[in-house]
Amino acid sequence: MYFGPALNSRQQYQLPSGYPGAPTEPSGESDVASIIGTLLRRRRALLAIFVCFLSLVVLWTLLTPRLYTATAKLIVGAGGGGAPSRNGDTALPLLNALLAAGAAQSP
Repeated sequence: MYFGPALNSRQQYQLPSGYPGAPTEPSGESDVASIIGTLLRRRRALLAIFVCFLSLVVLWTLLTPRLYTATAKLIVGAGGGGAPSRNGDTALPLLNALLAAGAAQSP
């Protein structure tokens, strides 16, 4: 009987009843081989789980309504046109700051 890799490194003691302890299996590549063997034996179950999960994702994608959101911020200021003049100054101080920052960053 195999109790996992955690018990392989521990020393096995004899039980007080006189029965010997559980036999240990050699660790190393046999653990990897046993994991691969288990996965191959259970391939139908693994495939069924994968197909069920994939079908649930497809159903969820098709049945949920699509929501598209967009946000926009408008800068509203006092009258006076607000259009930039030849030197880029406007009547809006915030717009002036944005224009100055944009002019400094563009090539």
